[in-house]
Amino acid sequence: MRHSIASQGLPIADPRQIRALSSPIRQDILDAVAAIGPCSVAELATALGKPADGLYYHVRRLLEVRLLTEVREEANGRADLRLDVAHKSLYLEYRPASRTNKAAVLRVIGSMLRSAERTFRRGFRPDIAVVEGPRRNLWAGRARGSLSASELAEVNALLDRLITLMRSGRRDRAGARATNRSPYELTFVLAPSNRDSRD
Repeated sequence: MRHSIASQGLPIADPRQIRALSSPIRQDILDAVAAIGPCSVAELATALGKPADGLYYHVRRLLEVRLLTEVREEANGRADLRLDVAHKSLYLEYRPASRTNKAAVLRVIGSMLRSAERTFRRGFRPDIAVVEGPRRNLWAGRARGSLSASELAEVNALLDRLITLMRSGRRDRAGARATNRSPYELTFVLAPSNRDSRD
């Protein structure tokens, strides 16, 4: 799911849809279905490395708010019901003037950040982490500075490129990955840092 850059795709604007994404597993489900294409719950479970039983509730919730759809696929002379995303590129629509939208978006962002911390903790192990050099795979950082309008546009273009690059490593329905690929998660926040502003 594209979290903040709206250059193309389908906006998630309905507060019910945004609230449904306050669960990290639902974000993972949408990302996985977008990556592997129409799939069964069993195939989705394999791709996520989770038991199918634990996904049904979340899948139903995403179907209710129409972020997931059910499609029929013909295979071997029979029609199978499969899950698909409403659009391959979804992004949250931010409406800072709307209290409802703001509350829902902030819940989703909080969920993303908690998920990022859990992923970082799981990767912060001597048998997994590479912490320097061009193949570094574990990194958290913070940068604060003043940007011109053209520099801000460049930052947004670079973030858009990073998201596109991250989405390029797709899995098949069985969760298989090419031997030269490993799974990663990238979570970021870009925000004006005016300390005088109020929540």
